[in-house]
Amino acid sequence: MAKTTRTTKIVFVFVAVVCTALTLLLWHYHQASTNIQQLLYPALDKHEKGSASIQTHSTSTEASATGARGSTQGGPPRSPQAIADATLAAELAHLKFDASHWMDFAAADAKANGADANSDSCSPRWGEQLVKDFHAGHFDMCTKSPTDPAAPMSDVDCFAYPFDYGMTCTAKNMVITDTDALMGQHPTGRKIKDHMSYNPAGAVGSVQMDCQVRATQEDGLSAKAEKAVKSEILPWFKQAYAHASTVDIQQGCQGKLGTLVVPHPMLIVTRVDPTNPFHHMESFVHLLISLEVGMTNVTKWGGKKPDAMQVMLADHFDDGPMIDIWRRVSAPYPVLHLKDSKLPGPTCFKQSLFSHYVHPVATICGHGRQVGKKNQCVSSVMLAASHWQRFLFLDLLPQPDRLLYTPKSALVKAAAAAHAAGVAQGELTAVAKVRQEENPMPPRPRQLNVLLSSRSWFERALSAGGGLNSFQNSRAGEITSKEVMSSKVIQEAVIEWNKGACVGPTYGWWQQESGAPLPHRDPPTDCTPSNVSFVFQLAEFSLLDFSPDAVHLLSRTGVLVGVHDEPTI
Repeated sequence: MAKTTRTTKIVFVFVAVVCTALTLLLWHYHQASTNIQQLLYPALDKHEKGSASIQTHSTSTEASATGARGSTQGGPPRSPQAIADATLAAELAHLKFDASHWMDFAAADAKANGADANSDSCSPRWGEQLVKDFHAGHFDMCTKSPTDPAAPMSDVDCFAYPFDYGMTCTAKNMVITDTDALMGQHPTGRKIKDHMSYNPAGAVGSVQMDCQVRATQEDGLSAKAEKAVKSEILPWFKQAYAHASTVDIQQGCQGKLGTLVVPHPMLIVTRVDPTNPFHHMESFVHLLISLEVGMTNVTKWGGKKPDAMQVMLADHFDDGPMIDIWRRVSAPYPVLHLKDSKLPGPTCFKQSLFSHYVHPVATICGHGRQVGKKNQCVSSVMLAASHWQRFLFLDLLPQPDRLLYTPKSALVKAAAAAHAAGVAQGELTAVAKVRQEENPMPPRPRQLNVLLSSRSWFERALSAGGGLNSFQNSRAGEITSKEVMSSKVIQEAVIEWNKGACVGPTYGWWQQESGAPLPHRDPPTDCTPSNVSFVFQLAEFSLLDFSPDAVHLLSRTGVLVGVHDEPTI
C-alpha cells in the first residue's frame, strides 16, 4: 500500500510538472501571438480582427472630412484651424504612395534647373521611358493549376527590368506557413559583404498559393520573363513556393483553419546592406519604381488606392541607421521585421508588393557603368526618390521646403473645409498660405550649410576594432589629413562667398517708424546675385541619430562635401 501511494505521488508530481510546463509554453505562445498581432493590427484591440483593421486606416480621410463638418462622433466641436490641418494632412497622405506624382515633380524640378530629365537620350535609361518599359515587361507568373478545377484565389503579377535582369512582383492571397522555415538561420560568423546569405532561405512549403508558378518558356513565359525569373535572388516564388488547394487558400484567407489574415497591403522589402547609405538609396529607388508599376494591382485587389502600406523587412540584417526611413514609409503601421517578429502560424497576406535590391538599380541612380565615367543625364527616377524621401520627413524640413511639397490644391481644400465651419479668411493659416502663393513675396534670405561629411572617427573606430587591413589603416590616416586640409579651404571659400554676395537693403525699425519715406537704394552690381548665406560645418554621421539629428542637418544643407577612397573630394 505504501508503495502504491508513493507511486501515485510520483505520478501526480510528474503530471503537475508536465501541466505546468505546457501552461508556460502555451502562455509564451499566446504572448508571442499577441505581440505579432499587435504589430499587424496596431490600432485594434486584440479581439478585433479581420476587415476592421483595414477600416481603421483606410477611413482616415473620411474621418477628416467628418471633422471638417465641425465635430467628430461623440467629441467636442473642432476649431476651424484643426479642421484645416486635418484636411491638409489627409490631402498630403494621398501623395505618400503616388509614385507618378513624384516622377512628375522630379521632371518639373529638373526642368526648372535647366535640365531635361526625360530627353530621348536619357529617358530610356534614367527617366519616364525606363518606367514605361518596365511596366511593359509585365507577365503573369502564376496561373490556374491544371489539377484544381476552381479558379485560383492567389495571383502573382511580375514586371521584368527593361535591361539586364531582375524583376518586381505583386501577390494576392499569399500564405506564409512558417516564419522560421522561410527565413532560415541567421548567417552567424559570415562577413556582412556576403549579402546573399542575409536573404530569406525559403524552405519548400513556407509560402503557399493555389495558383501554379511559371518559371520557363515551356510554361508559356517569354524569353525576357524567363531570364528575370532565373536571375531572381529571392525564394518567394521559387524554392519556397508550394501549391495548395483553392479550398485551403479560400478558407485560410477568410480567417478559417486558424489562419491569421492581414487585409491591408504589405510592402515586402529585402535590403542589401542597411549600414550603407548608397545601397539604401538603391533599395529606395527600386521601391519607388515598384510602387509605380505595381500599384495598379494593389489598387485593384484592395478596391482603392491605399494611403497606408505596412513595411515587412524580410532579411537577417539588423535595423541599421536608415530604419527611421522605413518607419516613415510604414506609418501608421509599425515596421514588421521577420528576423525578430515570428508570425504565430499560417498568415494570409491579401495584398503584397515586393521590393528588393537588384543590380540594375545602380545604373538608375544616374551614374555610368564605370566609376568616374561622366554622365550628362539627370535621373528623374533618382530625383523623384530623393524628393519622396524628403517628403516623408516633412515635419522636420525648413518652412520653405514644407511649402514646396504642399500642393496648392491641398491648401485650397483645407481653406474650403475651414470656410465651411464659418472661419474668416484672415484667421486661417492655410488661407494665408494660398494668398501668399497668389501674391508671392520676394524670396527671403536663407542660411544653408556647406557640410563636410567626416569619416575620421568612423575609420579610427574600425581600426581600433581590428576591422581594417594594413592598406585600409594607411588610407584612414590619409582621409583624416585630407579632411583637415579640406576644412581650411572650404571655410575660406565660404567667407569669400558671403563677402561677395549681393545683400538687399534692410531698414531699421527707427527708419520705418519715423514716418519719413524710406530711402531708395539701387541693387548693387559688383556682387554675386544670391539670397543665400553659407556657414561651414563638419559632421561625423556615425555619431548622429539619423532622425531627427541627421535629417535636420542635411535638410538645411546647400552643399554636401565628402572624401572618397583615393582620397579625393
